[in-house]
Amino acid sequence: MATPLDSQLKREIESFLKTGEGSPILNLIRANPDVQVACGHSFPDLHRIQDLILEDRRYRLLRCVTCGERLVLEPLSQEPGEPGVPLWLSGDALLYWACREKKYPSEGPIDWEAIRRAVETTPIKELEAKDEREAAESEKWFRRFMGSPDAGPIIPIDPLP
Repeated sequence: MATPLDSQLKREIESFLKTGEGSPILNLIRANPDVQVACGHSFPDLHRIQDLILEDRRYRLLRCVTCGERLVLEPLSQEPGEPGVPLWLSGDALLYWACREKKYPSEGPIDWEAIRRAVETTPIKELEAKDEREAAESEKWFRRFMGSPDAGPIIPIDPLP
């Protein structure tokens, strides 16, 4: 569950993204240095949201699903990178994404708007059931391709000329 500090940090970050004013976030960091301490979880539970530059200081904004969507601003020594998981993705939709990412890791850029549309229009249980059906179908075709006896006959392929 999000703490009052998490809620305040989220509000300040949302405000920063709209206005570019970083001093309220820096004041929050100074008053609460523990917002710079990440948990020990790994991706996708702990994931990057976005890299920020606040008054010439670089930070990586992280969020941990396992820790109740706790936000962390980790000091960053490198140049800011591409945005990660959007801040708007939260609750059951965020949990769905993290679980799906564990089972079926993405291999390239993620279309976050497609995910937004999917989670806004389809109940999470239906999305999970669809994923399971697609995984079973992929497994069936993989077994058939590899010639597994329990997947049915091997389909002969004509040799190339």
